[in-house]
Amino acid sequence: MGRGPGGVWCTLVLLAVVAAVAFQFKPMHLGDDVAAGLGVRFGRVRAVLLLCAVLLAAVGVSAAGPVPFVALVAPQVAMRLARWPTPPVIASGLVGALLLIGSDLVARAALPIGLPVGVVTAVIGGPFLVYLLVRANLR
Repeated sequence: MGRGPGGVWCTLVLLAVVAAVAFQFKPMHLGDDVAAGLGVRFGRVRAVLLLCAVLLAAVGVSAAGPVPFVALVAPQVAMRLARWPTPPVIASGLVGALLLIGSDLVARAALPIGLPVGVVTAVIGGPFLVYLLVRANLR
């Protein structure tokens, strides 16, 4: 999906959708009641932004391969481990390195068949990223 011009067009369309919905996102920081009072359909806005986030991540991973997927997952894991409101840079790098090294060890030694490290990384990180997105959307 991400290789060739199809990925570029998909990214441009998704970014246009995000830009069209982004102005409705700011009032949502004031709470659901205030946003609803201002005319924002927060359930719909959240669903559209969540879908766009998932699809943009999918396009990025399909274009670059599953190993760079670590860059999407590591900061989220580090942020939760460090209990910081924003992703810490050094902890994100350490978590990313550990995740990639662990995936490589599993791919080479723990499995009876040799799998590319990207497959193991995607199997570990994919469900976790979906879990984080769903959990953040439920708040």
